[in-house]
Amino acid sequence: MKSDVWSLGCIVYEMCEQKSPFRNDNEKMSLMDLFNNITKGEYKPVSHRFSEELRTTIHDMIVVDPQKRCDTNRVIEACQNWREKQKHSLKIDCLIVMEDVLEKLNLLEYRKNFCIPRNLKPISKTYFAISESAVDKQEKFKYFIQLSYWLIGLIQVSLFRSLCGFIE
Repeated sequence: MKSDVWSLGCIVYEMCEQKSPFRNDNEKMSLMDLFNNITKGEYKPVSHRFSEELRTTIHDMIVVDPQKRCDTNRVIEACQNWREKQKHSLKIDCLIVMEDVLEKLNLLEYRKNFCIPRNLKPISKTYFAISESAVDKQEKFKYFIQLSYWLIGLIQVSLFRSLCGFIE
């Protein structure tokens, strides 16, 4: 049903943007306010970090007028097109890689030895995957550089100890 397509569109939007298309997280809303936002059908478009096809599909799913809203066949077609494209492209899931990276950082007591001395917050597995603005990207790049230098320093100390015959 078209109402199911609309609901699915809202869910996919939330998965992409990590917020509801019709609720403003910064303000308290009554149920009536939420209803009014939904019936207007106005929401912030999905970020450009997602493909044009995904953004268009979500937009077509959240159209208020059921007559203008896409149907399940259109959604299925978009999913099949995406799956077909994925077959021909090798991709590494950055979130799985980041889980492994975070596990290794924790073995190095990263929070105690890197974050606390630099007054930095620990990163999450999505930290480098999601950037909202140019300033955000720049801050994440600085964090990456600091983390890289810290790790290189650990390697240099370890090599030095190995060369000098220190036993850890």
